[in-house]
Amino acid sequence: MMERIKNIVCGTTFGQFYCEAMNELKDEAEFCGILAAGSRRSAECAERYGVKMYTSAADLPGDIGLACVVTRSGVLGGNGTELAKELLGRGINVIQEQPVHYRDIEECAKLARKNGLFYRVGDLYKSLRNVSCFIEAARRITEVSAPVCMDIGCASQVSYPVFEIISEVLKSSRPFAVRAGENDKPYQYADTEIGGLPVRFTVQNQVNPDDPDNFMHYLFRLELITQHGRLRLDDVMGGVCWYNKMFVPVHGGNAADLRSGDVLSAMSCTELCKAAEKSFSRVFTEEWIPAIAEDIRSFISVIRASDNSSMNRYYTRTLAAARMWHSFTSETGFPALISSDTAPQPDTDSIMQQIKEKYSEK
Repeated sequence: MMERIKNIVCGTTFGQFYCEAMNELKDEAEFCGILAAGSRRSAECAERYGVKMYTSAADLPGDIGLACVVTRSGVLGGNGTELAKELLGRGINVIQEQPVHYRDIEECAKLARKNGLFYRVGDLYKSLRNVSCFIEAARRITEVSAPVCMDIGCASQVSYPVFEIISEVLKSSRPFAVRAGENDKPYQYADTEIGGLPVRFTVQNQVNPDDPDNFMHYLFRLELITQHGRLRLDDVMGGVCWYNKMFVPVHGGNAADLRSGDVLSAMSCTELCKAAEKSFSRVFTEEWIPAIAEDIRSFISVIRASDNSSMNRYYTRTLAAARMWHSFTSETGFPALISSDTAPQPDTDSIMQQIKEKYSEK
């Protein structure tokens, strides 16, 4: 049996998701500790998971093989990037939570190569079933139907993984150009050209400085328009559908029986991945945490195999995505500051259940 890689998690805000993911990786990784500033939350996390609490990288044992750095990177004003460099300097492979500036990725990748290690930017979203479905369907459909444009909506906080997804979908991200448009609160518009494809963004470029991880109207949605139809991911927690372009043969000599005939046999809509009706608790525990575990698992396999060629391909792709994100956010500017919504949460579930029952197929 292969020896498990010893692992630590740095940070306990979103880092708690990584701590939970360790339960899915018991065959591949041994969760050994939490590295954090020493807050009460971090101490409670260490106690909950039965691991040691560290407040300095200098105190880490010498046999740690992997660190999950889940503290804000330098581009967000945090120390995550400096910590990643310190850990790489200590002989520890690093997976760092996004977003990360492309220059920081270059520096960390260079340091990793110098020390015979591996560095990677974490991305749970591409491991989600519906996002993976969208990526695969987009690749397949563009082989037979030329892409025309894309329409993308996102919150500014999660614009980074959108560019990671685009880099997976399109054959090339060059040339890249971006022009910010009107700011019609709460949304700002931006027109981009990515690999020759027009891409329109609708961005909620707002943030609550006291609670930057919340108050997003949605995370992101993606729609790819091709010559023969459109592929749509409704939401990070939504479904994926393909809509064939409608063609009604009523002109000239092409009139046909609307009730039959091959010309009308194409499906109007195909649901490729169904949206799961789940509580947020179940979304996190059944989808997000396994996706983080899968992202870490794939990284561990690269570390074990010393797969430098795979990492070089990864660096090329992720650097292209990070550069696009940097140009995009530089053009759209800093998010507008908003305050907390103090209105109580209404019982939206009951309202929507009533509507669902009315319109459900009998």
